[in-house]
Amino acid sequence: MHRVLIIASSVLIASVAALAPITADADDHHPDEVYFEKTGQYVGGEFLRFWVEHGGVRIFGYPLTPVIEQDGIETQYFERHVMELHEDNRDGEYIFLRRLGAEARDDRGIADRWPFDPDEKGDSGRFFAATQQNMSGTFLRFWEENGGSRVFGYPISTTFRHYGTRVQFTERAILEHRPGNSSDWRVLSERLGTEAAERDEVDTSPQEHDGDAPVYSADLFDGNPHSFAPPSEIRIDRINVTADFEHVGRTPDGVMKAPAGWNNVAWFEPGTVPGEQGNSVVAGHYDAPGGVPAIFWNLDRLSRGDHVTIITEEDEELVFEVTGSQQFHINNQPSSRIFGRTDDHNLNLVTCAGSWDTSLGMYDERLVVYTTLVSD
Repeated sequence: MHRVLIIASSVLIASVAALAPITADADDHHPDEVYFEKTGQYVGGEFLRFWVEHGGVRIFGYPLTPVIEQDGIETQYFERHVMELHEDNRDGEYIFLRRLGAEARDDRGIADRWPFDPDEKGDSGRFFAATQQNMSGTFLRFWEENGGSRVFGYPISTTFRHYGTRVQFTERAILEHRPGNSSDWRVLSERLGTEAAERDEVDTSPQEHDGDAPVYSADLFDGNPHSFAPPSEIRIDRINVTADFEHVGRTPDGVMKAPAGWNNVAWFEPGTVPGEQGNSVVAGHYDAPGGVPAIFWNLDRLSRGDHVTIITEEDEELVFEVTGSQQFHINNQPSSRIFGRTDDHNLNLVTCAGSWDTSLGMYDERLVVYTTLVSD
């Protein structure tokens, strides 16, 4: 049987975007709260983490409110988006963005206009079957490079001129083309967060700086915020594994990319660096086409007390010790244990297991081997 491991299945990997929280226990780390003089507001915790990881000022603008409670949900308004905190989400994704693009379409009374009619698949770009819209060119590049569906949702209109500006509505934003701007700012999200704050009549009064939190500047988040260098190689003597790391990001749909090589492993680069506080997740293929063993073929042979060694790009050796393993169906993954926040320094190794499901085109179970840092 032709059996191919699909380790990047969104069933498992979508939750990898739940990154370790920003901490302030060392000078090398990002601060856990920042004061924005421009609007007189603070941003901290999961809101700050998401804001930094997904584009900062250029994507979200500045904060307009403190964290407030709306319908039992902690919410914070920004110039271009509104964030909501859902800490009990089982997939480990804690921050969600309101569907401001869809709200604007409805509030402006244009939902029945031609740009929002269902479209057929175009000759170029990408067609989104869920919303029956195409996206291409400048808008598609911006969408793919800045968070995709996680930040903007899917397109809900074609490209058209709206108040004289070329735009495309998405579920969570309105993308505007500004050809006169510098290259990084030629596509912007309309200030729908400001519009929502006015419509919702929330208090945007500035707060005084208490002197404790640093004042925002771009260089607060420049450079490598980690005290360990990124991983270069993994060694697991117990199962005769030596492999190079691929540093991967997200697909346009917001899920972790798979390693390109069958005998490499993939580390989610925007996530926790191995050795840092939090859950670092490393994925590897179980087998290759034709059932040929791949890098994590024997991962299930690891047992408590076995060691996993990570070689960093600065040739530092980090030794992790296996604390346990868990096999589960793809519809019943323990997301919080794999991807959630923790005070420990964990490295979680993931591969496929179970039986090949021809209807899904993937294995029906996953295996996770849990390890924790014991020597650096």
